[in-house]
Amino acid sequence: MSIPQELMAEAEAVGADSELLMTDALQEAAPQGSFSADALNRLVNEVNKILPKMGMELYPTFAADLTVFPAEFVDVIMGINEAAAAAGLDMAIDLSVVESDRDLAMLAATISEIAADEAFLEFIAGNQGEEEVVVEEDVVVEEPVAEDEELFLERM
Repeated sequence: MSIPQELMAEAEAVGADSELLMTDALQEAAPQGSFSADALNRLVNEVNKILPKMGMELYPTFAADLTVFPAEFVDVIMGINEAAAAAGLDMAIDLSVVESDRDLAMLAATISEIAADEAFLEFIAGNQGEEEVVVEEDVVVEEPVAEDEELFLERM
């Protein structure tokens, strides 16, 4: 049994809308200011100390100065923040106060502290490779055997 094309197109549209909303939310949370590529790359270096330990690819370095963080970079940093909170660390990352290279240096220092924290490292090591396993059981529904008369009446 295949899914009708109309339903498939509608599902894809809903998925695209959801992704657009998430990107918009990340963009709204993105720090805005004056950020040099050098300061951004020092932050990327600290972030990249954590990402492989979380099973993620390294974030690429920046080639130019920016005035707004890319949504993907915000997502990576917020993911680290969420993992740190789940590990019980009291080092919240607040991107709303990041406006300059000095703020980037403070953010890099916070991420460096998170990367060196034993509780955090144990937490992410313990969650590495864990995937939610869904076990599906075959359910057999036995239908009662209908008598000849019942079958005859159903056909009428």
